[in-house]
Amino acid sequence: MPPARYRHRKATGPEIATVEVTPPPGNAGRKLFAGLKREGRIVGRGEATLTETGIVQAVVRALDKNTQITDGAYDFWLVIDRDGLQSCNPSFGDLYLHDVWQCRRWGARWH
Repeated sequence: MPPARYRHRKATGPEIATVEVTPPPGNAGRKLFAGLKREGRIVGRGEATLTETGIVQAVVRALDKNTQITDGAYDFWLVIDRDGLQSCNPSFGDLYLHDVWQCRRWGARWH
């Protein structure tokens, strides 16, 4: 029996951020996955399909309407899928970027 494929759960909560990416050459048609993690748990994610030219936008949303985004440090991952595993965690052959975001809520907006 073939192994079960991991299915990327679509985030349906409020928008947290919009990330603009200029992809490296040779990645047109590949998926870009963005993930926001707090204390090892994914709290937000987004995805986009890369093009050969121009900037691609990925909207990062909270997993659902009940997901709380509190003040503090978050691990942010951008992954260009090169191995077929749909994940915002990099795996063998994926291109990725990792950063730490400090999130603060000022009024009704995130900064």
